[in-house]
Amino acid sequence: MSWWKIRFHCDFELSDTAAWFIAEALDHPVEVRDPMTMSASHHQAEIVIAFDQQPDDAIAQTIRDALDPIGLAHVDVETTSSQDESWRDGWKAFFKGQHLTPDLWVGPPWEKKPDVEAAIHIEPGQAFGTGTHETTQGCLITLWQLLREKAPCEVLDVGCGSAVLSIAAALLGHRVDAIDIDNEALGNARDNIALNDVGQVISVRHGGAAICNRTYPVVVANILAPILVAEAAAISACCDGDLILSGLLEQHLDAICAAYKGWHIVEHRTRGEWQILRLQRV
Repeated sequence: MSWWKIRFHCDFELSDTAAWFIAEALDHPVEVRDPMTMSASHHQAEIVIAFDQQPDDAIAQTIRDALDPIGLAHVDVETTSSQDESWRDGWKAFFKGQHLTPDLWVGPPWEKKPDVEAAIHIEPGQAFGTGTHETTQGCLITLWQLLREKAPCEVLDVGCGSAVLSIAAALLGHRVDAIDIDNEALGNARDNIALNDVGQVISVRHGGAAICNRTYPVVVANILAPILVAEAAAISACCDGDLILSGLLEQHLDAICAAYKGWHIVEHRTRGEWQILRLQRV
């Protein structure tokens, strides 16, 4: 059976950002092969997206469109096929568990959980949020530090993806409503929730913030900045306490502040080039 992959090279400094934008645009896993692991140019990384069917021209165009905000819309995208299935699992060597705080660990299910307060297993799937990307890590740390100081409450996870944020909240004793507009992401979320045995306190639903007809003391949204701006009214209407926004770069901050009028920043975390904001109403 043939397997397909789309790949291209870009500056190493832009590779994580490029992978994030593509993963969000395609709802599909993206691998970054950096210079240390691939013996490539010290200034270049390879981005690889694997498929079990031949990808069409529309997918390549979606990739270029996703890269436009970081000036890579004209990148040279190559599509290749292979009969060798071993490369499909090669990325597992680079998906390693890691401590985000001394008491919070995230890793793949083939690694043993360490003896810490919260260890989360995430099965990679067609949803972003394995815990390896800087924006997910920063969001997880911000949410973890907020929730561990709170009495049990209800949390809304908008665009839950893999459900890693929901699982972290659940492990701290909170109840979570996890929502996403992508059905494949919801399937991956349910798998990870079951893997971590927290299904009794997490509800998974299809939809965006507009489906919620109530408010929550904590709302978290780790999605792309244009969506955070477009959905600002719906997301704001769901929150009557702390609002955590992630998935944005420094150049998006002005647009976010304009979209979330009536809120002020009480915490601003930077993880790499990614910005994580915790807001409260003025």
